[in-house]
Order: sequence, then C-alpha cells, then structure tokens
Amino acid sequence: MEPLWLCFRYIGCLFTCGDGSFGQLGHGDCNSHCSPLKVSYFDSKHVDQIACGMRHSLVLMKGDTVYGFGSGKRGQLGVSMDNIISISLPQATVGLEGVEIVSIDANGDHSAAISILSMFIVLGAFLHLCASSKLLLDGITC
Repeated sequence: MEPLWLCFRYIGCLFTCGDGSFGQLGHGDCNSHCSPLKVSYFDSKHVDQIACGMRHSLVLMKGDTVYGFGSGKRGQLGVSMDNIISISLPQATVGLEGVEIVSIDANGDHSAAISILSMFIVLGAFLHLCASSKLLLDGITC
C-alpha cells in the first residue's frame, strides 16, 4: 500500500501534508508532515489547479505555467529533458512554453495536460509526448 499524502488549494495558496519521501510535498526536503503546511514557493503566485501522482505533484498556475516536483525518474515532472530522480522544490516544466494549458492530471508515474486548443500532452511512464487532439498511449499513435 502506498503512503497517503494530500495537496489542497485554498484561495490560490497550496498546502500539502503526508508522505514527502520523494519531495512531492514541495517544501524543499523529503520530510513527511502530519498537518497541512503551506508551500512557500507559491506565496506570491496564484495556484489554479493541483494534481497528485504516486510520488509526484503538478501545479497549474493562473496564467498557464505548470510546475512539477517529487519523483521524476520516468519523466513525469516535465522539468527536464533528462529523467531525474527527484526534486523537492517546484520547477517549471520545459517544452510547454507558449502552450496555454487549461487542465492537468497526474496518476502513477505519468502526468497529463490539456491545452486550450485541445492538445493532449502525456509525460512519464508512457515515454511519449503527444501534441495532438488525440491520445497517445504506449504505442498507440496519434
């Protein structure tokens, strides 16, 4: 059974608690927290959406920038062209510059984003990136 952890948004602020073993809480360390703690990285920013995967988190800011933190060993954070073990502070995704993201999701070791133009982008365990209006999953082409 995977450890439980929680992210929530309150008036544009982000709070996290639970298992932080991979940095997925975004506090700059790999500590766990029993009570919700504000993620200070976003103090001067407005958090619009959050998504939590198995060991990683995504944050969509008002203004469409996406940030990732936690385990990135399968590319699910989208913060680097190289797969990284983990990061504990939010980092902006790369490759989505100029793409207006309207929704994010995370599950297991992958992440997804949908643009205003209905592009579906998958990062992570599927090892594919698809900028199309159709889904690309594990060998199914766009």
